Amino acid sequence: MSALSAGLLSTIPVWAIGLGDMVLHSRVGEPLRAEVPINAEPGETIEARCFTLAPLDGSDLPVISAGRTKLVREGNNYRLLITGSKPVAEPIFLIGLRAGCGTDLQRDYVLMPAEPLVLASPPPSAAGTVGTPSGGVRSSGAPSQHWRASEGDTLEGIAEALVPDNLVQQRRMLAALKRANPQLSGRPGLAEGTPVAIPDVKQRVAAERDSLPEQRTKSRSEEPPPPPPPPKVAKPVATPKAGGVDRVLLGAPPAELKAGKKVAPAKGSREEMDERLVKLDTTIQSLNAQIEALDKALALTTEALALRQKLKAAQGADGGLQSPLAKPAEPPPTASSNWLEILVSALVGGVVAAGLANYLGRRRERRAEDEVPLAIAGHARPGVPGSVRSNPAQAARVRTSAAEPGAKVTAASAEVDVRVDGALQRPGDIKAVDVKHNQDESAIALAEIMLSFGRLQGAAETLAHHIKESASDNPRPWLMLLDLYRRGGLRGDYTKLLPPLRQRFNLQVPEWEDLESSNAGLRSLEDYPHVIGRLTAAWGTQDCLSYLYRLIHDNREGQRDGFPLEVIEEMVLLILVLETGYDLERGG
Repeated sequence: MSALSAGLLSTIPVWAIGLGDMVLHSRVGEPLRAEVPINAEPGETIEARCFTLAPLDGSDLPVISAGRTKLVREGNNYRLLITGSKPVAEPIFLIGLRAGCGTDLQRDYVLMPAEPLVLASPPPSAAGTVGTPSGGVRSSGAPSQHWRASEGDTLEGIAEALVPDNLVQQRRMLAALKRANPQLSGRPGLAEGTPVAIPDVKQRVAAERDSLPEQRTKSRSEEPPPPPPPPKVAKPVATPKAGGVDRVLLGAPPAELKAGKKVAPAKGSREEMDERLVKLDTTIQSLNAQIEALDKALALTTEALALRQKLKAAQGADGGLQSPLAKPAEPPPTASSNWLEILVSALVGGVVAAGLANYLGRRRERRAEDEVPLAIAGHARPGVPGSVRSNPAQAARVRTSAAEPGAKVTAASAEVDVRVDGALQRPGDIKAVDVKHNQDESAIALAEIMLSFGRLQGAAETLAHHIKESASDNPRPWLMLLDLYRRGGLRGDYTKLLPPLRQRFNLQVPEWEDLESSNAGLRSLEDYPHVIGRLTAAWGTQDCLSYLYRLIHDNREGQRDGFPLEVIEEMVLLILVLETGYDLERGG
């Protein structure tokens, strides 16, 4: 027996704690707020992780087992704060608190929260209203409970926690809290454990309402000031009884209003609502008109770009067009023109004008080049009379004598003769020129125009439709579409594009989850010395361009892992330099 007693005495002082009575601060319909005093020996250290809420399976009462616990120390005393995140609508519930450090200790608490603030006090009876003095009425509005603030709490946050769903009641509660706690109204944050008096707003409103008739009675002995003009909306509900006094009702609607009776809104508010609806409809119509004008401008810009590309292709072919192309008709101006339409129209007109000016300038240059042989032939034979020109034999002798001084003239240049009749042809004799239109460049240009107007979704749809219809093997529209999906946060479209992209190109595309990772591991084309060596040796040739295209497309039917995305982008940039700077074209 003595050994057993010694064993108990040796283990109990280590965790000699006790759970006091739980104090519930929350009401029905509010999140759980409760505190439990912890009885511990002086100098003993307790940790918050030792306390949990037990599930209490099989209980007949509602059990709250989800909540946050916080241990607060005040000198040698401890308090355990329990808070919940969801409102508690049960009038009675059960909480099981378990202490599991060293010694398992559990205590169950049956709690009955107070009724909500709206129902906290019954309506004052008629007898109490008439016979109770003003001092007794004011005492009924005294604070009914106290709140122990946590670290950093404010009066505004306490008011919001007490009345979570009603902004008007929150403001009323905040004003009542400031009146009940004047010493705390100016603080930005309260200290841990600061007591805050919680007034009963319902009782205070009833007290102020019942105190008004007595003030009116006292003021009747003096000369009353002229009454203000009555409002237009307010109407007397019933005639005052003889010997009674007027009443001013504040807060809730009067009791005379029967259930189910609808209050008609004021005429002024209905007229204002109609005016707002009219303004809203006008704004919607204006926005729709702007969207239609923007769509028309985009369509016209697309046509202008296609026309400019055809003109450039026609300029590079043999022969020239004799009749200038007519300027496409501009759409009629809409009634709701604004600065955006003016800017778009100016942009479209500038693009068309630049295309026509470029075309006319190139045509003048071609005409000047066609006339150069005639001028050179005239300067090569100065002073030759017309008889010599008409006689072929004399002309041959003149050419021979002119070639004798030490100027080196090749046989080919001596036998050149310009046919003027072949250079001047009628417009009807000109054959049609086969214009090669690059669909990839047109789709990319249209997408860039849409991006300049902020229409990322439209640009992505344009590129996706082009890739689907043309099955292009040019990596530029694919990479641009992939970048648009990434910038727009379109994860589903990004994921759908990965399989065909990996199947068509020798490309290692990162997954969506890997896009947010750090860019410290990015690679470059310089990390592949054998590729750099071959590109340097063949730079500026058709073999270099073909080699770059093979690197991008040769994935060995998916057996290769592929180049990283940043390396492929560098290869595409080199392809653009070769095609634009060296006039190279991709072989068939």
